[in-house]
Amino acid sequence: MRYIATAFLTERMAFMSYDADATFGVSLAYEGEGRESSQVCEDMFHDLNKDTRPNRFMQRSMCVGDAVRIDFEDGTVEWWGCESIGFRPVNPPTQFTDKNSEYMATRPSVYNHVW
Repeated sequence: MRYIATAFLTERMAFMSYDADATFGVSLAYEGEGRESSQVCEDMFHDLNKDTRPNRFMQRSMCVGDAVRIDFEDGTVEWWGCESIGFRPVNPPTQFTDKNSEYMATRPSVYNHVW
């Protein structure tokens, strides 16, 4: 199944466990097909921690407490939190549960080209 994965880096001190009430900013989004959700998260972690990552001089690498949102073409959405080892399913960050939030308002226009 096709998906779009988006990494959200928390704006608080790094290496603190996932907190749904933290403030997050979008870091990287990409699309793919046919991968397990946990592998998608691991791939994104790898991409955001290599020396050739996008914006490496302007943005920190992915670490504990950050989140990954995976949108599937059937409308299913999963949120995963980065742990000290691997990822675990989590509730969405509070800032993205409000239908009037900036992210929720812009999301359809950002992703319409994929589906």
